Amino acid sequence: MKYKIFLFFLIFPIALFSQKGSKDTLLINESRFDISASMGLKIITVKDLVDYINYYIPYNQDEFKSVTTSPEFMINAEYRFDENYGLKLEYNYILKSYNLENTKDLLFHNISINYNYHSTSLLFDYIIRDPGYLLKFGIGPSFHYSLLYQKTPLSKNEEEFHTSGLGLKTDIYGHTQFGKNVYMLIGLNFQVGWLGDLKNKNGDYLSPKQKVSMSFISAGVNLGMVFYF
Repeated sequence: MKYKIFLFFLIFPIALFSQKGSKDTLLINESRFDISASMGLKIITVKDLVDYINYYIPYNQDEFKSVTTSPEFMINAEYRFDENYGLKLEYNYILKSYNLENTKDLLFHNISINYNYHSTSLLFDYIIRDPGYLLKFGIGPSFHYSLLYQKTPLSKNEEEFHTSGLGLKTDIYGHTQFGKNVYMLIGLNFQVGWLGDLKNKNGDYLSPKQKVSMSFISAGVNLGMVFYF
């Protein structure tokens, strides 16, 4: 059902503008280079981390679910090197926070955990260009760097942990024309990342009892603007 809703919001603006385009005699976009900025909502699961968080709140009846949502911010630049093919360099940022409260354990009464992902992807795009809009289907490798900050009553300051790893990303985007070189962007993406275990600058693991990886699976929808040159 969610897939059908995402697909509707992807295709509807394109179809709507295409009808208008028949009157305005829009031209096929011949630009080779574009940059875009967008933001969206990500459905993400980081299983190891959620298991670790639930370990800290054993008396809480409502455990945190492994699947959650987080905001996503993205910028990219693309060069179309052929009639229907392009290369896209992309950076996206994901963040999430947890505030834990355990009323039955004074030692771990209040805990805050914040994490983020800095991801860079290089995607190979197949591009369909029609008057007034473009459709892009992309796939390519990613590099992820993740930071986690933890604050407990036992720590004087916020503790920082980090890890990194590789991943794979696929996406589909529609670009609907607003002006001569300005387009609206709407799209879907699926991403998976294989990251290592969280460590601090001294090489100590986040948890002495279990290793916590930041590997993840995610899917999201984005809205933004594109500028062609």
